[in-house]
Amino acid sequence: KRSSETLWRFILKNIEPSFHMAALQMVGLADATVDRIVPYTARYFEQTLLPIVTESRYTFIEVDRYGLKGDMEFFKAIPGISLVEDINLAKERKFFLNTAHAIVAYLGYLKGYTYIHEAIHDFIIRESVEKALIEMGKAFSMKWGVDAKAVTLDTELLLKRFENRFLEDPVTRVARNPLSKLAPHERLIEVLRVVTSAQGDWEVFVDSIAAAILYDYKNDRETALLQHMRRREGIRHILQEIAGLNAVQDARLIQEIEEKVLLLARKYFAHKRLKILRAKGKKDYVLRLSHRFLKELKLAVFDFDETLADSGTIYARAGGVVFWRIVNGINNPKLFPTPTDSDFQQGVQFYLEVSLGRSTM
Repeated sequence: KRSSETLWRFILKNIEPSFHMAALQMVGLADATVDRIVPYTARYFEQTLLPIVTESRYTFIEVDRYGLKGDMEFFKAIPGISLVEDINLAKERKFFLNTAHAIVAYLGYLKGYTYIHEAIHDFIIRESVEKALIEMGKAFSMKWGVDAKAVTLDTELLLKRFENRFLEDPVTRVARNPLSKLAPHERLIEVLRVVTSAQGDWEVFVDSIAAAILYDYKNDRETALLQHMRRREGIRHILQEIAGLNAVQDARLIQEIEEKVLLLARKYFAHKRLKILRAKGKKDYVLRLSHRFLKELKLAVFDFDETLADSGTIYARAGGVVFWRIVNGINNPKLFPTPTDSDFQQGVQFYLEVSLGRSTM
């Protein structure tokens, strides 16, 4: 649905019918897309009541040439404007900015970053964005039957824009209104559908949707509703009722997203719990807990399987138990669940980061 069509209906409804023909012949209403990052920066309120902080160099305005009336050469001469033959293709090209931005924001939030320029320097997040842009380029070029260059944005340029620390673009600004961003024709779900239709690799989009479902920033009304739905109705309800996924046709996607939400939740809430412990001066408690379990489990591991008696495995298994104990806040060692191999791998990283004082969680 085009904005120009909506505006035309409003105009024609509110002017005399005798003017309709003249208006349609003489007035042009052109759809356009604007590609520019404009964050809200609170500190500028100290200087002005109308703060606008934006990129100084990267502005792309694409205008539907068929919506304009008059001399096309005049419009072509306007700096920064590009007249396009197919505005729908131009609009979908903006998914490259919006989807990449959302990936950085939601994954960055789970990892504890405050600003976009911080999150994009995280190797895993940066790699996720790069993979997403490649898959989107292939999928959208197949959808429109054009060369990938006609629909994609310059990856290096886009990453450079995200790295702009002077924008001070908060992760929570880009991630705000998660219910809207999880809508069927929005930046996450629509792109997921295009990529799956092209039989592309959709893993990074599943990760991002899962991260969006876990987004729980407290100063966001939609976030409160989203988390209420997740707790009361479940992940599947969100995916079907909000994202518009079909229980039968999209069964595999729904299952993968559900599994990813649970996996990310375990990591995310471990991060949050460690932050709380550190904020309360509990780091020594975490270290004592780690050393205690190393001592206790060393004998247990030897008794369990002599082939697992190397020090690296002991640390991994002990770290895995410590990881689960911190996540679940369990004080009785007899009550915590048996960690899986994946838990052990996360656990040894957790243990080493805490014990060496390098934890960024």
